[in-house]
Amino acid sequence: MSARIPVWSRVVFLVLLPFVLYSAWDVVESRRLQSRLDALDASRQLAAPQSGRPPAETLQAERFYRAAAALVTTERIASRREDLDANREAFDLVDRAAHLPFRSFVPGASYNFLAGDLAKLAHSLEYRAGIELHDNRADAAVTSFFSEARLMRALDAASGGNLSMMPRFAGLGAAMSAGARSPARPALAAALADLDRDDRLKSVLIDGRAKMLLNSTVAFMGPSRRTGNPFGVRIAVQQLDAFASLIAVADAPWPARIDAMNAVDLFPYGFATKNPGSSLALRNFTKSIAGQVKTIRCARLITSTTPLDLIDPFTGTRLEPSSCRL
Repeated sequence: MSARIPVWSRVVFLVLLPFVLYSAWDVVESRRLQSRLDALDASRQLAAPQSGRPPAETLQAERFYRAAAALVTTERIASRREDLDANREAFDLVDRAAHLPFRSFVPGASYNFLAGDLAKLAHSLEYRAGIELHDNRADAAVTSFFSEARLMRALDAASGGNLSMMPRFAGLGAAMSAGARSPARPALAAALADLDRDDRLKSVLIDGRAKMLLNSTVAFMGPSRRTGNPFGVRIAVQQLDAFASLIAVADAPWPARIDAMNAVDLFPYGFATKNPGSSLALRNFTKSIAGQVKTIRCARLITSTTPLDLIDPFTGTRLEPSSCRL
């Protein structure tokens, strides 16, 4: 006759079972995450934060950009022309930063709304260029667009490629028509060429993945370390898998690159699961980055004094000035 299991033992078992299952889940998810981190480390594809103290000129540019972003007041500029004077100090700082090397913002030196303030600054530079052009100061207008092009280095660093915060170079065509012989034109052309990266889509994804890990509490797990938060680890694994799938197709030729990205059907931010909202977010993201590439290339075509053979990311054919609206 088999012995009966005491009631108290069954009660203890039922009480402890959820904790055992939770711990086992933690182990499984932690190992899955560690395998992804190990693969990234082996591939040497994970972007790492810049190490070492930047050169003095780079730090100065970073300070100028942060100060200018904090000072600019777009709402006042848009309301009355004379309010341009309220931003003279911000404009002076961003113009000075344009002539300095810039790498990135020093960790801990930025603030939550830095990207938004830099976007306001870019908009203000376009507004300033329009005023200069209206007042028949074409050289000054071209110089303003030069500062905007150089400002995009800071916007890239702060926004992660968010299209809504990228310069539009609105009015550049009119400025170049009036200032074709401007001494600032070669510098503007060179600044735009520096921004024209065919791998912009891939680099935005790699930087986004690095920032996701940098801000994650599970980013630096050791081989035997567990987080105690398997749900959070599972989300991190899903995000890393989505990033990996997107990065793997981000080198396809244009415009197949767009279709290949959208076919992944996983947006790497948030829960990274397949759903209509995620699909729409991915399509908008892919379109926005392709739009950035086209905008930069259109600006190059308008600014260059020699013909350029550039690819339209939306058609895969040679980009023609007639398809540009700047």
